[in-house]
Amino acid sequence: MNNYISSFVLNGYSALHTMFYPISTGNKPMHEMPRFPQDIWNEVLKHGKSDLVALACASQLLNKLVQDYAKNNSPVDCFGDKDWKYFGADPSAAHPVPLKMIQVFDSSKWMLTWIPETINGKELTLSSIDHFVSDFKNGKDAFKSIYSFPLKNSGINDKTVEPFKAHWVLLSKDVLDGTRLKNFATQGKLVREAGFEIPNLIDAVVSVLMHDLKTFNLFYPDGSNARKCTTRVRELNEESYRILVGGVSARGLDVRRDVGIDVFGASCSAKSIGT
Repeated sequence: MNNYISSFVLNGYSALHTMFYPISTGNKPMHEMPRFPQDIWNEVLKHGKSDLVALACASQLLNKLVQDYAKNNSPVDCFGDKDWKYFGADPSAAHPVPLKMIQVFDSSKWMLTWIPETINGKELTLSSIDHFVSDFKNGKDAFKSIYSFPLKNSGINDKTVEPFKAHWVLLSKDVLDGTRLKNFATQGKLVREAGFEIPNLIDAVVSVLMHDLKTFNLFYPDGSNARKCTTRVRELNEESYRILVGGVSARGLDVRRDVGIDVFGASCSAKSIGT
């Protein structure tokens, strides 16, 4: 199926377009011609996921069909607004996942997460997500920090997070190969060459916590030496040290300052813009 769709796009026009939306015959306008049901179109687009961007560029009609498909069919295993609501949050309504993210997303390698600006009327911060997850796990009156090291002792607080608007973020489930035992400048170069960016603090924290909560798996798990899954992020703490996120264990999520140990790697991320 993918090869067929790619061939159709490369040939410049419309074997597939005509199959589903035939060119008018005689005086009968095209919009009155019979067309395949939407569920069949959805199956075609689902199996042609790697070609969605190309299909959307082929014609206005295909663009609309692809955009409608993306709007109504969030990728399986993403963490969207419905997942937030399942866990008792009232986030903003998620925008459609960008087509390029749908093409890249593979749940064995990536986390795809809707990052709202607020949850239940409160600004999404390191503190509010801490309370939210802790309340869900332990009950309304039992607060236990998800961070294995107190943030204040690491020079990290809610103001450390770069300002953001609601967005989708794609985050790799492991650090990029070759970024361990490298300094941050080299890591950033390698991540950019792979077509991505170093993750932001709030994106890494929320993605790991909520996917852990949803799947009962520990993403970015604790380990020893080079097996420890911890990423550097874009932000610096109050003393201008790079911040680390990862090392999940029974103690919680490890968010702390980087003291210059180059064993930590860098993850790949991408986020939607204009939201």
